[in-house]
Amino acid sequence: MNTGNIRRLTIGATALLAVPALLTATAPMASAHYNYAYQGKDFISVSETHTSGSVCDREVDGNAVYAIWTQGPNRKPVVEWDGGDRGCDTAQFPVGAIYMMLCENTNHGTGPDTCTDWIRV
Repeated sequence: MNTGNIRRLTIGATALLAVPALLTATAPMASAHYNYAYQGKDFISVSETHTSGSVCDREVDGNAVYAIWTQGPNRKPVVEWDGGDRGCDTAQFPVGAIYMMLCENTNHGTGPDTCTDWIRV
């Protein structure tokens, strides 16, 4: 019996078995995920399924905050306000959000508010 051939076959089989594990480890993940962002102490989040989100006004400065979630340009956004009461306010979306933005009502209708950039979720 030729043991050199057996050894090569064993090494080859081991290498082949490792390929699926390597491909799985390097494949991009497409799973759902929770996402959040801060603007100062104010907070915005989106759920793992991207079908709901929360906005929290955590600063005692007299400026309410609002969150905007959307699927992108030319899509109807979902807007939710939080005025600094206890807890956060939550919104449900008819379809999964792709982008979110947090704004603070700093100008009270006299100009643009202070907002984060659009955040891809």
